[in-house]
Amino acid sequence: MLPSSRKAACGLWATSQRCPSGSEKYPEYPPQKTFSAAFDEPTTGLDPITADAINDLILEQVRSLGAAAVSITHDMPSARKIADEIAMLFEGKIIWRGPASDIDHSGNEYVDQFVHGRASGPIQPAM
Repeated sequence: MLPSSRKAACGLWATSQRCPSGSEKYPEYPPQKTFSAAFDEPTTGLDPITADAINDLILEQVRSLGAAAVSITHDMPSARKIADEIAMLFEGKIIWRGPASDIDHSGNEYVDQFVHGRASGPIQPAM
């Protein structure tokens, strides 16, 4: 386990919540803990080596805690490494969701433009 200060430094803020167990009715199902973590641009501004170390840290902690995690990022190498599923938001709506392994051939022109970093396409920067 990492000390809290190290987790906070990389944007790992974990929360736990007791889940109802129904122990009176179903004593064979003891109370459980559910862990969740949220990451907001955990690798932004980092060099590629440090970014990969942060990705490894996220994977290690999420797996060891059995956590459900959400990462908000534009760093596609990071998303590919740490995600099981990826969703893309555009104008406040989810326009694509699928396995991380499908992101490079999503069939969605918005996703393809973003993933490949092309200036031309349906997404136009506000200038």
